Amino acid sequence: MTTYTYRLLNADGTDGDLVEVDQPFAAPALTHHPETGHLMRRTIECAPNIGGRWSERGAAASMSADNLARHGFSRYQPTGDGSFEKECGPGPDPSCPQCPPG
Repeated sequence: MTTYTYRLLNADGTDGDLVEVDQPFAAPALTHHPETGHLMRRTIECAPNIGGRWSERGAAASMSADNLARHGFSRYQPTGDGSFEKECGPGPDPSCPQCPPG
């Protein structure tokens, strides 16, 4: 059973309260409240969570150390004592300021 959200319609045509109804997925949308007979319409109260390139998982994958290094970027992590250490990439090593990049 799927829980659908319906909006009750007032006599003057304005939106009323929300009602949740459990019904089979293949069932048609209800037009009247099953107990009171009030008019109502099915609503979508929130967008579905669709993962993809711009989801949190996609962002984490694009910012991974392997992906950054593959595209020529460097990432530095703070060590806690005010300095940084290189995690990945071709950039200079902060522990050796005179060393060339890579």
